[in-house]
Amino acid sequence: MAIPIQHAHVGVDVGKFWLEIATDDGGQLSIENTAEAIGQWLDTLGKPARIALEATSHYHLELALEAHRRGHEIYLINGYRLNRYRDSIGTRAKTDAGDARLLLRYLTREREDLRLWNPPGKAYQQIQTLLRRRATLVQLRVALQQSLAGIPALKASLKRLTAELKKTDQLIQNKIQRRLVEAGWGGRCQALSGD
Repeated sequence: MAIPIQHAHVGVDVGKFWLEIATDDGGQLSIENTAEAIGQWLDTLGKPARIALEATSHYHLELALEAHRRGHEIYLINGYRLNRYRDSIGTRAKTDAGDARLLLRYLTREREDLRLWNPPGKAYQQIQTLLRRRATLVQLRVALQQSLAGIPALKASLKRLTAELKKTDQLIQNKIQRRLVEAGWGGRCQALSGD
């Protein structure tokens, strides 16, 4: 009879620059959210781990992808559900270290009801990245137009800047279209957009 594998349980609060990590042996540490630091930390895990982390924009992807590649189980936790869980157990203080411990507790106690994460395909990741960058560009363009519109001396400069931003936006949209076609999704997307 095979001996079941004992998994370490880990909760990770993900930030743009730092990862706060809580382990089931009571350990707590902070590491930089960089590929090198993540790899070094994953090297220290002596056995397969179940890792719970909150999906945070795209800042969780480096850890999730590398840990998955190394054979660890990844559970992405919905932030809304995690907040409701925090409320239900009466935890008031919200700190990065506390969130890491909360994620660990949530994983340990609720794992049977959680869904194991598998990375999306490469095409999906690329399109998602392009869409996020386009959203940032559009927000920037609108903010600049609103901020500078009332200054007559900047009208010509704003017009040139807006035109350049629109050109960049179109380049991103073209790249998204090409990637959709390469992935075989072009027809579906045109049907959704009505084109």
